[in-house]
Amino acid sequence: MTRSQRLASLFGTLVVLGLIGVGGRALVIEYALESPGELLAPTVATLTVTVGIVLALVGLGARSTRRLENPYW
Repeated sequence: MTRSQRLASLFGTLVVLGLIGVGGRALVIEYALESPGELLAPTVATLTVTVGIVLALVGLGARSTRRLENPYW
């Protein structure tokens, strides 16, 4: 792995961790500390659909018999 690839992967990891932190902070502030009101049901539905899609994609990838022809994998 070259130095630029390492820096890019580090940057990508930091961006993902930052987004998780911002999302977690917003979730705590908006739902745990205050009354969510009428936005609770759409939020729960969105989270449920998102988790379902991610799990379905993981399941499809895990059952795949096709091997990646990329030297990095």
